[in-house]
Amino acid sequence: MGPRTLIVWGAVAIVSTVAAIYASVESSRNISVAGALDEPVFPELVAAPEAAVQIAVEQGGQRLTVARGDGAWVVPERWDYAADETAVRALVTDLVDLRYAAPRTALPERFARLEVDEPGEGSAATRVTIEAADGTVLADAILGKGSDAITRDRRGVYLRLPDGERAWLASGTVDVATDVIDWLDTDLPSIARDELALLTVSPASDEGLTAGRVSKDDEMTLTTPVPDGRQADAESIRRLTGMLADLRFDELKPAADVAWPEAWTRIEASRFDDTSLELELATIDDARWVRFADDANWVYRLPAFQLDRIDLSLEELLEPPSAS
Repeated sequence: MGPRTLIVWGAVAIVSTVAAIYASVESSRNISVAGALDEPVFPELVAAPEAAVQIAVEQGGQRLTVARGDGAWVVPERWDYAADETAVRALVTDLVDLRYAAPRTALPERFARLEVDEPGEGSAATRVTIEAADGTVLADAILGKGSDAITRDRRGVYLRLPDGERAWLASGTVDVATDVIDWLDTDLPSIARDELALLTVSPASDEGLTAGRVSKDDEMTLTTPVPDGRQADAESIRRLTGMLADLRFDELKPAADVAWPEAWTRIEASRFDDTSLELELATIDDARWVRFADDANWVYRLPAFQLDRIDLSLEELLEPPSAS
C-alpha cells in the first residue's frame, strides 16, 4: 500500500471518527430533549410548593418582590403592606402545573420573537424566581408569549431557563402581574349594598347631606332639606346604597409620610347591625385620597370609577332646576 493510499485511508478514518463523535453528541442531545417532554418544568416547586417564601418578578428593567414572613405574604416595595395571597397561590399553582411540551428555537436572535430574551429594558420577557427560606431556588424561568399550539382545549407558554440555550413550549398558562399594585391586597373597609342603613356626608366647604332607610327592603331617602324649588333625584338617591360597597385602592402611602390637608370631607355610615364606618376624603397632589378613622397607619388613593360614587355633594343628588 503506497503513501497516497495511506493518506486517503487516514482521511477516511478521521472523517468517520468525527462523524461518530457528532452522532454521539446529537444522540445525547436528542435523548436529553426527548427525556424532558411532559416532565414538570420546576420539579423542586412541585415537590414543595409550601416552601416558597419569596417571589421575584423582573420585566423591562424593573424588579418587584413578594415575601412571606410571620405566616403572611407582604410586598417589600410597598412598605411590607399585605400581599394578595390569592395572587400568590395562583402563580405558584400555575408554575407547578407547567410541563415541557416541545423544544423550540436555540437561536438567540429569535428569542425576542417568543419574548424569552433577557428581561431588560425594552424587553417584553418576564423572569420569575421563587426561593425557599434557605435560598434554594424552587423555580426560575423567563416566561414569554402564550400559545395555542398544545391542544384544542389546552394552551401553552413559551419559556427559557436562565442562561438556557433553547426556548421551550410548555403546557399550561401563567399569568404574572408585573405592576406592584396587582400584588397588593387592595380591599378596603366597605359596606355592602344591603347593609347600609344611614349615611352622612360632610364636606369641608359645602352643604352636607344625610340619607337613610329603616330596613333593607326600603329605598334610601334623603333626609337633608333641599333648597326651595328643587327636588331630590330618586335614581341618584337609590344608588347611594352602593356608595361604600367593594372599596379598593390603587395606591397607598404610610400615613406618617402624608401631610393631611385641612380641607376634607367626612363620610360616616352605619349598618343595620349598628356597626359603623368612618372615613375622610382629601385632595393631595391632584388626586383623591382616603383615610379611615380606625386605621392610623395608611392613607389610600381611590380609583376614578369609585370617586364617581363616593365623592358626592348635595347638588349631585338633586334634579336640575326647572327652566321656569
